[in-house]
Amino acid sequence: FGVETTSTVNSSFYDVRVMTVYNVTSTIINDLVPFSTYNITVAAATSIGEGPPSSVVANMTAEGNGCPAEITVCGNIDSVMWPETEIDSTSKLPCPCGSTMSLFNDLGIIATRKCMGNFETGARWSFSECSNCTLTGTTSSLCKLFDIDSGAQLASALVNITNNTQELKTEDLALSTVLLEAIQISEIQEDKQVTMDILRVVDQLASAPQDSINSSHRNTNSSSRYPTHIYVYSL
Repeated sequence: FGVETTSTVNSSFYDVRVMTVYNVTSTIINDLVPFSTYNITVAAATSIGEGPPSSVVANMTAEGNGCPAEITVCGNIDSVMWPETEIDSTSKLPCPCGSTMSLFNDLGIIATRKCMGNFETGARWSFSECSNCTLTGTTSSLCKLFDIDSGAQLASALVNITNNTQELKTEDLALSTVLLEAIQISEIQEDKQVTMDILRVVDQLASAPQDSINSSHRNTNSSSRYPTHIYVYSL
């Protein structure tokens, strides 16, 4: 009889193979991909020809101790790389935002995903819980600033993004603080406009809703982390 298998790996790859074996009532299918679903059919054959295939039997390989690493889109932001996770455990990751992974973790802006299943039927990922990763327009714009190397461009962009002070959230104040710290003192000394832009950003951050200011300071100590040169040039 013959055995035909079709596997689906992460819903994007298909592996079709046909095995032909003789005078046996069972066989072993080797070299299967871990954490993958295989659709298996069996058909008997004689010298006259092949009979009809059996009903499809779907089974997931259970090799390994949990769900495999996988990339998914989370909220309205960049892709999230979920690490390999043990069965019945929940993976927690800070929502992506430039190079500020640890900052979002401190603020509790995280995505979660549970590894379901068991060792008999195999592991499978649940749906991602990404509601925290649906960022506002202001927060998304601030995340994109981490790709800017020029202090002058960064300061100018911060002025424009933080201009609507009453819409600033906790994460916006925390992100702005980190971005201000990235501007080198040498750039401020060489360009008076950079100094003026920095002072304007600080003034706008100080005009944010008090709840946002308190929360940002409580979680990231942002109010006391403005670079010391801001105060020097404000005298």
